Amino acid sequence: MNRNEINGKYVSTAGLTSGAVHYNRAKKLKYMTMDNMHPLLVPFTKANFKLVNLKAPIRTLLFQSGTGFKVNAKKDGLVTTPGFYLTLDNYLQYYSASALAKVAPSGLSKTVRGMSVWKPTASVKVSKVTVKGRTTTIDYAKPLKGMPNQKISSLKIVHNPKQHHATFFPDGYTEDATWTTYKVNGKTYYVGQSIEVKDYLDD
Repeated sequence: MNRNEINGKYVSTAGLTSGAVHYNRAKKLKYMTMDNMHPLLVPFTKANFKLVNLKAPIRTLLFQSGTGFKVNAKKDGLVTTPGFYLTLDNYLQYYSASALAKVAPSGLSKTVRGMSVWKPTASVKVSKVTVKGRTTTIDYAKPLKGMPNQKISSLKIVHNPKQHHATFFPDGYTEDATWTTYKVNGKTYYVGQSIEVKDYLDD
């Protein structure tokens, strides 16, 4: 998203990526809008864009293990736990806590975007995704190390729509976090985002 001057007026504009596809494909993609000499010039209007709802709404959501956000032992930030997400082109990508901390520490991301080229700890091609109510089932060819019940090549993800909210005060700043929880093969995961809202040491 951007704002550009078109015919003497500033309008909201947008550019396109292929979305959150698997790492081996994403790392090879280049976009004109990566270059500041090519601003995003498609006006963001109903005439140019149509809202599309994914048949599997969990796609691109970043699932982290645990019941929700927590302050780390050093009390200088939020805990980053292992996580995974389902790409738009049907790959399941898993990240250890250390790998996720390099790209999305402390609840930085709720969803994975097309420009997020994150190398996974492990990944596998998905063969089938089915959705029934609040339950999504993901089947894949072989078990994926790191996933709950890692000897099973299937995930059953059940969404609890209850919203959670908490404010944290790690070393020198304020974090405002919101999330919802899921059961993934019986284990608790959460999806949400934490935003730094104020640096109170600067007051």
